[in-house]
Amino acid sequence: MHVALNAFEGLTWESRARVLLAAAQVSLPADTGAFLQQIRAALEALDPRRLESPDEIAGLLKSQKLFSGDLEPVHLDQMRLHSVAYLAPSRVELVGSYALGTVVALPEPPLVDVAFEVPRKFLLEKDYLDGRYHVRRLVYLAEVVRQLRDRVPDLEATWVPSNSFTRSENPLLHAALQKPVVVLSSPKVSGRIRLLPALTPDKFPKLMQRPELYCFRAFQDLPQENERIALNTHYVNSIRSDWSIWADFDLLVATTKRYAIVSDCVRLLKLWSANRQLTLIEPVEAARRLVSGHELALQTAQLVEQGEFPAHAASLSRLVLAVFRAIRARLPVEPSIVRVEVEAALRSFASRLRELDQVGGIYYTLAGCCMEPLAYFDSILQVTQRRSAKRNPRDATLDTLRGEWLQRVFRTLRRALGDRVAYLGVLPRRQHANTNFVQVGIKWQPQNMLRTIDRDPDEQFWGSGRLEWRRFRSGEILHCLVWAESSIERFQIPQRIVDAALKKEPDAQAKGNTLWLLEERHTPGLWTREHLDLRRWRYVKDPRSLALYQARCVLLGKMYQALCQLLMDADGAIGISKVLPLRVQAVHVAVNDGEWLRHTAVEWPELQENLQGRWASRYRLTAHVELESTHLWPDATESADAAQAVRVAFTIALYRALKRGLRKHAERLPVPVRFIQATRHGDLLLLLGCFPIRLRVCSAAEAVSMSAAFRLHAQLSSISSRFPAFGPTARLAKRFLAAHGLVDLAGIDGLSPAAVELLLSRLFTDPLPWGDCPATAWGGLVRFLHLIAKTETALTEPLVIPILNLSEDEPPWYPETGGLESSVASKHCWLRLCTASDPCGTLLTKQVAAEVVRRMRLVCRAALQHLGDALHQDGGLEPDHLGVIFRPPPLASFCDLVLELEHALVPEQVIVDSGLGVADREVHAPDELRQRFGIADATTEQWLVGFDPIGMYLRWLREMFGDLWVFLYDAYGGRWIGGIWRSAASQPALSLDVSRTSYRRVVKSGARIPADSRLEWNLPEILHDMHAVGAGLVREIRLCGQLTGACSGY
Repeated sequence: MHVALNAFEGLTWESRARVLLAAAQVSLPADTGAFLQQIRAALEALDPRRLESPDEIAGLLKSQKLFSGDLEPVHLDQMRLHSVAYLAPSRVELVGSYALGTVVALPEPPLVDVAFEVPRKFLLEKDYLDGRYHVRRLVYLAEVVRQLRDRVPDLEATWVPSNSFTRSENPLLHAALQKPVVVLSSPKVSGRIRLLPALTPDKFPKLMQRPELYCFRAFQDLPQENERIALNTHYVNSIRSDWSIWADFDLLVATTKRYAIVSDCVRLLKLWSANRQLTLIEPVEAARRLVSGHELALQTAQLVEQGEFPAHAASLSRLVLAVFRAIRARLPVEPSIVRVEVEAALRSFASRLRELDQVGGIYYTLAGCCMEPLAYFDSILQVTQRRSAKRNPRDATLDTLRGEWLQRVFRTLRRALGDRVAYLGVLPRRQHANTNFVQVGIKWQPQNMLRTIDRDPDEQFWGSGRLEWRRFRSGEILHCLVWAESSIERFQIPQRIVDAALKKEPDAQAKGNTLWLLEERHTPGLWTREHLDLRRWRYVKDPRSLALYQARCVLLGKMYQALCQLLMDADGAIGISKVLPLRVQAVHVAVNDGEWLRHTAVEWPELQENLQGRWASRYRLTAHVELESTHLWPDATESADAAQAVRVAFTIALYRALKRGLRKHAERLPVPVRFIQATRHGDLLLLLGCFPIRLRVCSAAEAVSMSAAFRLHAQLSSISSRFPAFGPTARLAKRFLAAHGLVDLAGIDGLSPAAVELLLSRLFTDPLPWGDCPATAWGGLVRFLHLIAKTETALTEPLVIPILNLSEDEPPWYPETGGLESSVASKHCWLRLCTASDPCGTLLTKQVAAEVVRRMRLVCRAALQHLGDALHQDGGLEPDHLGVIFRPPPLASFCDLVLELEHALVPEQVIVDSGLGVADREVHAPDELRQRFGIADATTEQWLVGFDPIGMYLRWLREMFGDLWVFLYDAYGGRWIGGIWRSAASQPALSLDVSRTSYRRVVKSGARIPADSRLEWNLPEILHDMHAVGAGLVREIRLCGQLTGACSGY
């Protein structure tokens, strides 16, 4: 058999890959090898030493010619370099592509990388502050070079800085931030050696909250200003070979981000760079492209086709596949999250290189041996055929290859399925945008549908095809191989099943699990996170659709029963709560992607009754199971990566426990488990019958937050049914809560989930100030919810809502209490809420202060009151009147501080021509601002690319005066920065704060100043500093509102 033959050839590929790797290794010249051994022995035998004085440290750095000028004592004092205790390196390792044996050709002269580990005791606990460990690393590397020069004669050392741009007033820190490495050479030796210092990742526990900084176990940059710093290209090869697989795998699972699949991908980039002198891009970005876009694979394929590698064309192409096969062989046998990534990259790499003559037959052999439960049937149907490509590689078209290969596949499937198939053919290409694979549609014989699904698929489904498909597991064959084209017209549903479902006879419940093949329409081979929900059911205008829906509800009951047996300790359960500290919190069923019900295990009869009665006209169901962990979790708000790592660990343990339970007790389930897979996001995907289930493990705090969200969904569904006029608004609010996930531990903009629930309930259920015009009120509320959600479908005109200022001790006012207008203050202030889709005049804030949140609690009542007044005055609202009501006011109408910016420096949202150069698009900042931020000696080309002077100034304002004002700025070409005065700042301080002394003044309230003195904010000095720092950027500063006249002397 053709398929069996290729699968057999795939079994021998692993051994051939090892031989190919061994043959591809290039040996070093004799003199370079001896020089490498000498340097390595000298590194392992370095003497410990203590540098007692700053002068000695400065002399060491000057001896390496790292500074052109003199080091001042203040520079060493800033970096806490009073004395340094030098210790010998902990480990010395040979790293890089040469050490792995994946080198096709070495550069001339040869360059070998040697990494040594800086001992833990050399670094202090506070060295992660102010970049001190960069300086200590520089001192350590300088001492290593000094001792090597004493031990090895005629040794030359060249300091090579990185290509990152950093600048500091301290010359010592400026040189250390360049993160230089040392290249050793000798006049008598042709080769060179590059020294790479490495740091143990467990030295600074605070930094381990961001594991991506150490995903390659190399010496990386520290985060500055909460920005992610990419890995430095000079430390790509500072990875020990025995760390390359398991350490990076653990960090990949912990971070749940798409970094490099394994460190061998980085070594492949090094290989390509050595052969082509390509620009070695950052390994994180390179690995991301490798997984998603495969630009590097395409680039390599093009270079091979163009003859750029004439001597290594065949070996390079095979080497790519061989390295991936070696990676895959070192993975654990049991499926895991990392294995999914490797399998996907392996198939994608081979598919991208399939058009090369040298790789024409390798991919098919590789795909045949990769078909395990995590691989899909579409990989087998890739259009590649070795013999046809060899006979006529230039003239063989895609259709010819497809026809020749599919004929063999069809013959194999026909023999395997026998008379159970009524139709077997290729689906039209218009249904699949991707032409790299072919989908096969199978139509079953009506008389064979029941026995095909009800019986054991391993014995009845495959028949004579078991010999050819022995490498597949029986529990996943149906999902991986069969693409079910479902349509009522095509399948000729037996009338007895429809009649039984209409009459609700027991036979419909007994045979209900056979209807999934008739109604389900999805592509199992493309099972991704976006395909969790079933595809839309396709109905015809026939009364039988209602019966089929009710039959699916019966099947949903069986699915729920099987799920409870898997997860709970019921009668004859397979439950996992005895093994893992997990318990089932609730089961959520979604109808039409939005209308959620939340039921526990004891409420299943009520759920089944509702599904069969009230929602019988709806057409799609999806279940979401919430598992609460009794284990103590890290705080998700403080350390999100640690919490996600715990979730992923629980998911993998849950996956293994379910696998063991299914192997032992699969016959107890009323619905078979056809698919199970763990994702890197911490979710477990199940296919129970035809229903895709997502299992997600969450902490107790997350369970409470999710309960509040589902209570909101239930309440909004009730409002939608009782008040039809508010139905669209309720659905909008529900989609907003579900899509944006704002009902979490922190709530919406700082509001707690309970406050959000109260706000929404008052928004819909309270009596309106008027009862004659619900449509007008509904329109205003729709606009308001659009603005809160910040969706792209919102109206482009920003909404301005007048909000009344209430005192702190004033009780809340509700319409049902009959509160009078006299109880509300008459002075108005303005708060502006708007959408991100508005390109002009919007005001966006990500962090809302307590005062703004307090005003938001009254926004619904004030908006309705304002609309009601306009309605009663004119008897109706015309479109022109609505424009006046929701007119955007200037910042001075509701802000207490307004800073007007120079119009020439405000970036505008304009369409940039693609041919415009980078220098033409740069924003030029004034000289005063460059001097203020310490970059006066830099040229425009070096630092203005991506420079945001307004953003830097706004960050400075929030850091310095964030406890006084809430600063707001229009992200789309705003010319003003507004500030809302905090109410807590108006209270005079009774105690002297030394850190704030420069911004306060003493007000005499008695004869003696020390006895009766109070401190208040010195506004003239604050405004003077704002103007001085923003010189050249700020045109004018004005005080408004309650601060008007408070700074008359300024």
